[in-house]
Amino acid sequence: MNFKYIKVVLKRLSQKTLLKSAKNVLKSSLKAQKYRAVRVMKDVSDFDVF
Repeated sequence: MNFKYIKVVLKRLSQKTLLKSAKNVLKSSLKAQKYRAVRVMKDVSDFDVF
């Protein structure tokens, strides 16, 4: 195995892991946004009671 090939493999691997971590970050941020939206809705509904 020559050095060039190893470099290419490493690049591909890092790109894959970056993609995975980016997806995870997106998922978690979407979850957080959903949670925040639910909390806002709850606050609004609490205000509606008054």
